[in-house]
Amino acid sequence: MNSRREGFTLVELLVVAVIGTIILASVYQRLTIQERSVRQSVAIVGTQQNVRTAIQVLTSDLREISA
Repeated sequence: MNSRREGFTLVELLVVAVIGTIILASVYQRLTIQERSVRQSVAIVGTQQNVRTAIQVLTSDLREISA
């Protein structure tokens, strides 16, 4: 009989599970940070568009008043 079996030991599987968990946690954290950044950028762009629209309305109103 062959006393040596093929396969992985419990310690090896636990090490892989821990390393996988660390990698997945870091990817999740990076995605969360990126999502916050995108939301902030979208809010800034929206605010800038609102300001541009308000300026256009004000300039057209001022031109009508001066005429």
